[in-house]
Amino acid sequence: MNASTRRHSSQRHGQKRPSRKATGAGNGILSSRTAPRRTTEPPSARRSKRTWRARGSSGIGARPATERRTRRTDRCLGHGVLRPVKNQRPFRVLKKRAGLHVRPKAFMSTQTKPPTDAAATVSAERDAAPGARAWSRAVDDPQFHDLPYKIESNAQGQLVLTAKKFYHSDFQGRVMDLLSERGPSAEGRSIPECAVQTSEGVKLPDVVWISAERAAQVPEGTEALSTIPEICVEVLSRSNTEAEMEEKRHLFFEGGAEEVWVVDAEGGVRFYDADGQIEQSTLAPDFPEQVQG
Repeated sequence: MNASTRRHSSQRHGQKRPSRKATGAGNGILSSRTAPRRTTEPPSARRSKRTWRARGSSGIGARPATERRTRRTDRCLGHGVLRPVKNQRPFRVLKKRAGLHVRPKAFMSTQTKPPTDAAATVSAERDAAPGARAWSRAVDDPQFHDLPYKIESNAQGQLVLTAKKFYHSDFQGRVMDLLSERGPSAEGRSIPECAVQTSEGVKLPDVVWISAERAAQVPEGTEALSTIPEICVEVLSRSNTEAEMEEKRHLFFEGGAEEVWVVDAEGGVRFYDADGQIEQSTLAPDFPEQVQG
């Protein structure tokens, strides 16, 4: 080391360095470790520079670190992507080192599947349960035994009583006689006011014709048939309306009937199948279109 080098080295090492307190380092005011240079700027300008430096190292208007972290989290979440939308896959939030990330769960469809035949049957039995229970309690109650009414029920579990009149019973008997003579087959039989379960409670068609095959499937001790016989006959009274008969036809076909016959007050017979009115019965083509009262 020559003399010149030693001189400069001694000057450099002998230079008195300013303290950290004097420079303001570490408090966010000034980032330089050396003493501030002299300037001709007014004090107000110097204070303004120190002010924006004190707010953060990112520039004018920089937000605190906690707020910046919150904004990063918002960007990870996608600004509301966690809110589910109809018919879209639900989301599950997973915590990771880099923040919150969104990953869809396994697909779960929100659309309901069309009911199958078995499901429709179960649903119909469930809907008919209140009416079936009310009807069963009524027929077991002694106070209803001697009433001159036909007792039915609706889907709400209410009892519906219908008065029996002579002309009505007379047509019932004549229809049963004709079914015995000109019915679908000799193996079946006709039954008056047979209790059947429907989706709107227990109904009692005035006359039914049931085949031997379907009758063999009825458990012993059954109060109301869950499968409606092949032919159901309704004798109109003067208080019945066409809307009531249309509703009953729908219930009987829904429960398994193949044909529904309607006898009016003059003895005229109308035949229906599941598609609507027909000219003649398919199951009993020899049955007349007029019943003599």
